[in-house]
Amino acid sequence: MTDSALPEPLQTLALPDDALLLELPAAGASPRELAVLALQQSMAERRLQLPLGPQLELASPERLLNLNRFAVQLVCGGLMADQLAVPLAPWAEATTAPQLLLAALVDEEQGVVHFAGTLTATELQQAANPAADGLWLQVSALKGGVDRLFTLVQLLEPEALPRLAINPPELEAMAVFRRTAVQVLDWFAGQVDPALQALGAALLPAPAAQAAFRSLQAIEEIGDLQQALAVLELPLGIAGDGQLCSGTAAEQALERFRLLLIPTTSNPAAPGQPASSLPDGLLLRLEPTLREDLLPDGLSIQVQQGAVQQSVAATASNRLDLRFSNAAGLISVSLRYPGSAVLQIPPLQLPL
Repeated sequence: MTDSALPEPLQTLALPDDALLLELPAAGASPRELAVLALQQSMAERRLQLPLGPQLELASPERLLNLNRFAVQLVCGGLMADQLAVPLAPWAEATTAPQLLLAALVDEEQGVVHFAGTLTATELQQAANPAADGLWLQVSALKGGVDRLFTLVQLLEPEALPRLAINPPELEAMAVFRRTAVQVLDWFAGQVDPALQALGAALLPAPAAQAAFRSLQAIEEIGDLQQALAVLELPLGIAGDGQLCSGTAAEQALERFRLLLIPTTSNPAAPGQPASSLPDGLLLRLEPTLREDLLPDGLSIQVQQGAVQQSVAATASNRLDLRFSNAAGLISVSLRYPGSAVLQIPPLQLPL
C-alpha cells in the first residue's frame, strides 16, 4: 500500500510592504524592462509628470535613466537578493557618471518589483563594498524606496548633486578605508585596535565608565546605564599652536577634552546579570576633561554612516552627543577646529 499523503506545500515568501505588482507585465521582459515599467507605474499612481528618458534604448542596461534632468543608474537584482552588483562602466568618468542610483529587486515570473532605495553618488561611495570584480552594495544599506528618488529629483536642481568617478584608484582607496575599520565588538573582549591605541584610546573599566556618566549627571541622556555595554575613552586637546592633538600630546594641551565612544543596546540585561545582547547603537560624546570646563567654541564633530550624516559644533557647550544605529555602513568620525588640521578617527564597524 502506497502512502497517499500529499507533500507539504512550499512556504511562500512574504513580499515587502511596498512591493509593486505590475499591472501589465510584458511576457519575457528582462528585469530592467520590468523595473522601468514599475517606475512608470509608480509615477502614474502618484500623478507625477516627470520626464523620463532616454526615449530610445530605455530598456538597455548600458544606458543611464534621465529622470527630470538627473542621471540615474538603475541596478537590478532578484527579489530576495541581499546584495547587488553595481556595474562600474557608467562611473568611469566624472563628467558622465550617474548622480543617483536606484535599486530594483525583481521577480520576473510574478511581475513584482520592489524598489529597495536610492543613493546619491556620495552615499554610494560610503556604503558600497569594493571587490576584485567591481562594486557590491548591501540591500540593507538602501533606504527610502522610490519615493526618495522622486523627492530628490523634484526638490533639487541637477547641479546640487555631483557626478563622481569610481575608477580603480578610487576602489583601492575605498578598500583601504574598509580594511582599516575598527570592529566595535572587539572592545567586549578587552581589545583595542592599534590604530585607536596610537591615538591614546583606552577602555574604561565598568566602575569608571559609570562614574563618567554620573560626573555629568547624564544617566537620563542615554536611558538606563545598562544600555552602555562598554566605554572607550579617547583623550584629545588643542595644542599651543592651535592644532588638534590626541594621546600624550593632549595631556599637555592648553584645552583638554575627551571623546567617549559608547556602544549601547536597546535590550539591556536584567540588573545584576551580564550583558546578553550585541550592541545595536553607538553614542559618541565629546566633553571637557574637567567637569567645570566648557568645550572650545567652534570645536565640531562630524560623523557619517552610509547615507546618514550628522554634525554638531560647540557654542558654550559642556557636551556634544551624536547617536548612530547598527545599520549597514562604516561609521566615519572626524573632529574639526578653526585653523587646525582635521583629526580623523579610524572608521568604526558595529555588528550587523
